[in-house]
Amino acid sequence: MIDFILVIIVILIINKNIRLNLEIVASTDTLTNIGNRNRYNESMEIYLKLFKNQKKNISYITFDIDYFKKINDNYGHDFGDEVLRKIAKIILINIKKDDIFCRIGGEEFALITDSLATKDDLVKFSNKLRTSVEDFDFDLGYKVTISVGATFF
Repeated sequence: MIDFILVIIVILIINKNIRLNLEIVASTDTLTNIGNRNRYNESMEIYLKLFKNQKKNISYITFDIDYFKKINDNYGHDFGDEVLRKIAKIILINIKKDDIFCRIGGEEFALITDSLATKDDLVKFSNKLRTSVEDFDFDLGYKVTISVGATFF
């Protein structure tokens, strides 16, 4: 009887681990290893409830890579994929661990954070992200730039 109970416990633990791994896979962008659109949608719902219930400040930043099609057309999709990965790493270096950073489309990214206190902080931080990407040498012969949109509520 004890052996049977142990087998059931092991099966339950394995099933839980499989479910957790599937949840991670379902919410992670495989190219950049950051959150995907599913993670973004789930996180946005949570943050909006947090804002509504606790009146906590939330900043939302979205950006896309300028002329990304030109990068893919001139250098190939593998190189374009590498640009996406590098930009994700650049942004990850600049954000807090609890911030939600996701790739929500081809070259579109979104960031949700509650760590910025004012609209001025949001503007400064958005500019920091923009210049961090612009200052990185992607070895293209020209600068990669991003267009940033942000809101504070």
